Order: sequence, then C-alpha cells, then structure tokens
Amino acid sequence: MSRVLHVDDTEIRIREACRRNDIETTAMEPLKSGGMRLVFKSADATAIMKRVFAKQLVSGEVQRTNFRGVPEQSYIRAKQTPPASKRA
Repeated sequence: MSRVLHVDDTEIRIREACRRNDIETTAMEPLKSGGMRLVFKSADATAIMKRVFAKQLVSGEVQRTNFRGVPEQSYIRAKQTPPASKRA
C-alpha cells in the first residue's frame, strides 16, 4: 500500500487531524490544483488517515508543485538555534 494521500483541505486542518489521531507525516506539499500531497511514516498511518479524510480524498492524477519543503522538526530546531555570532 502506498503511503501517499492527496487531500483537498487546508494545511491547518490536515495538521490538526493528524495531531488528533497521533499520526506523523514525512512530507506535506501543496498541489497546484489545491489541497495537499501527504506522505505518512507507515502504511498503517495512511490507512487510518484515509478513513479520516474519506470525503476530501482527491482521486486520479494531480499536478505537483516544485516544492522542496523542510521537515517541520528541522525547521523548529533551526529557529531555536541562535546565530553563530550570538553563541558564547
């Protein structure tokens, strides 16, 4: 089973649904046609979220963007690390 879902919803609502179900993604990217492409860490997580997003799933071909996002945890760590000039 694929770990990818295409969901026609906002990033905020998708993140909240994942948080409520204690599901982690490895990638989220916006689709040109609207909605998001989600890659989950496991096929089991994908199956759970497929049921959660049943009415918002996009079927058929989608157009992906040239998005090269940074994993959320890396982004948070980078924000918390002070610049080299301010380190002791």
